[in-house]
Amino acid sequence: MQAPNIAQAGLLTLSRRIVQRPEDDPAALVLEAWSQGLMTGSLVIMAAVTFANMRPGVLLHKLILLELILATAHGTFIFAPDPVYGWYLASTAIGLIISWSLHNVIAWMKNRPFMSRGLSLFYIGTIVLAQPYWAAEIYANFAYFNNISLVAYEKIRPWEALFRDPWWIYTTCNLFWVVKTHYNFGLIELVRECPRFGLMLGSMCLSILFSVADVLSVTGVLSAAMPTGINPFWKKLELSRIWEQLERITAVVQGQSLKSSPSPKTQQLFHSLTDHDASIGFPVMVIQNAAFMNLLGLDQSLPVFLEGLEHGRSDISPQPPSTPTVMIDIQHASLLLSAFMKQIYIWYPILHAEYTEEFVQAITSYFPPSVGSCLTLLILAIGCVAECETITDAVQRRPEAIYIQAAMEMLPCVFADSSSRSAQCLLLFSIYHLCCARPCQAHDYVVMASYRLQNYLINELDTDDDTTEGSIFRNCFCEIRVQLDLVDSGIWSVASYAPAPASSATWTWNEPEPFESPNSTNDRSDSDRDLSYFVAEIAMRNMLRRCTWSISTLPHGSHIYAPIVAAELERQLDEWLQMLPEALSFRDSSSCIGSSRRNSAWGKFLRTQYYAFKASIYWPAVYEALSSGEANGDLLLHCSKFFTSYAEFATSAAAAVTVCKPNIWTLYASVFTISMATLAALAEPCLSEVAVLPGVARGLKLAVEILANVADVSPSLGEMSMILNDRVFQGNVLAI
Repeated sequence: MQAPNIAQAGLLTLSRRIVQRPEDDPAALVLEAWSQGLMTGSLVIMAAVTFANMRPGVLLHKLILLELILATAHGTFIFAPDPVYGWYLASTAIGLIISWSLHNVIAWMKNRPFMSRGLSLFYIGTIVLAQPYWAAEIYANFAYFNNISLVAYEKIRPWEALFRDPWWIYTTCNLFWVVKTHYNFGLIELVRECPRFGLMLGSMCLSILFSVADVLSVTGVLSAAMPTGINPFWKKLELSRIWEQLERITAVVQGQSLKSSPSPKTQQLFHSLTDHDASIGFPVMVIQNAAFMNLLGLDQSLPVFLEGLEHGRSDISPQPPSTPTVMIDIQHASLLLSAFMKQIYIWYPILHAEYTEEFVQAITSYFPPSVGSCLTLLILAIGCVAECETITDAVQRRPEAIYIQAAMEMLPCVFADSSSRSAQCLLLFSIYHLCCARPCQAHDYVVMASYRLQNYLINELDTDDDTTEGSIFRNCFCEIRVQLDLVDSGIWSVASYAPAPASSATWTWNEPEPFESPNSTNDRSDSDRDLSYFVAEIAMRNMLRRCTWSISTLPHGSHIYAPIVAAELERQLDEWLQMLPEALSFRDSSSCIGSSRRNSAWGKFLRTQYYAFKASIYWPAVYEALSSGEANGDLLLHCSKFFTSYAEFATSAAAAVTVCKPNIWTLYASVFTISMATLAALAEPCLSEVAVLPGVARGLKLAVEILANVADVSPSLGEMSMILNDRVFQGNVLAI
């Protein structure tokens, strides 16, 4: 039996359409074997990746895996001999047809947040209406590839693309449209920042060209070496990671665009405000957002007013200390160093491994002007603040005054030094001001440290410097990136080039023999596990930069809640929680019982961030209800999750402020903003049935109390305390 003559063009006659395995045509056999092998291999790889990333209970993940499994068998019919060949091909084509329809349903689920209700119903309705055609093609496949009847297949096969590809073409075009209208960058910039995403877009466009080639082939415009309908160009692509890639690219692009911001201001701990967010008018829960201030009924100039209050505070006198030389005995210095280690160093392990010798030398030589002396003076000053029972006590007594004044006298030495040690000193200046709830002064120093570290990264990272200086750089960079991203200094744009922090090259505190506690050896043995907190915190900080992305911006500029994006963000958050080691986990409320003070502090801080993230994910749902004045069942469910998250956040924040002294101002500011957002939600009548939760009233009471405790410490926190207190009691919320 001869193979079809490939020199002939047009539709082949019935007598020549005897379908068989192309054994007599090596070229056709090789082509089909390669195409099926590539298709099957890609499907197996995608199925493995999908299975590895599946989350229990998520229907979308199961549908994607099912789609891939159904299509896989159709890539193996080349192994079947005649006469099994025709029956096996037609049977496996059933799975492929189901996979095509399922693929369109998955695309609908992905597109639904960006479509109107009418368009969404039309999209899924036409998929349903196409199913009778596929039933007819299943019969035609069996009849054609088993040489029973060729007429039906040759009549309906040219129409296959019409019942298979319009939804895919719309999805591809819609993806380009969403990138153009919903993200703050263009396609060229997108591809430049992430060539991998550009490859995906190119593949999607190429798949449409394959569909065109398929149509030309089955209509006789192109000649074929194999029977009609066996198409070596299998174009199915998985869309499950596209939106995640867009999020990553957005973070990079927005991080770069913010470097040109003309007036960088202090950011809060839990949120990253962008110029794009402000321009589109979505009320992100941060003080600097004008739309958020307007939603709360506050003056839009409040951020400027608060910043003015902070800048107007009496600063530390730059005059020399009253005594010509700073003197401290080694015993007192050891106590201050111990306080620094227990309450500050657990958050900022930035001292090099040989620091003990430098510490003793600076004290015994009475602090000669040098970068090393400045470093030690800063540690003593921060230790004095950490030793105080409360921040109010520290601000009123100022026990650190002599040390911080002496350290400021050595700033010229710090500025003249070009090593990463100078950035370490600037970072400690910033930490000191954070411990004193001085955010504006802290951000001034951290910006200087950030630029010095960026210069170090660009110019000296590949040089043969000593291990000590390299370890200082790694840890300083990590802490700037994790804890002190208070301004858009550009540090995020080079984060991917920075090495990870190394605990082995970090200083470990060994108290002198008279002051050594029995448990100190065990504490030191835990040093190798310290890194787990910073890995978790880096991951959390990266996620927090995406916490307000569960919105969709319509063409006319309004915002709607995107529940699919919110579900994906919550999935990532829950995976992060599941990956936490037992010492840091807060899945069980009793998990911190018996843990060390350090692990307990880390757990409280991570728990606060976790619930701040959750509240931010569901805030767009609350905003949609506030904007429309109505909420359906699904929207109410997500709004109730916002209230539940707030109740947990307030409780967590009240515990965190007692153990996380370097983040006092940012913690209190986040308590203020999220509490004010909760009050706005409580005032909406359509949310009344999900807002009456005892935990919400209890959380607001806690927020009022903890802000009142620091009203005298910082003028900006005092103003926030007064505003929140007035709103809570004006609305009689505590009576709920």
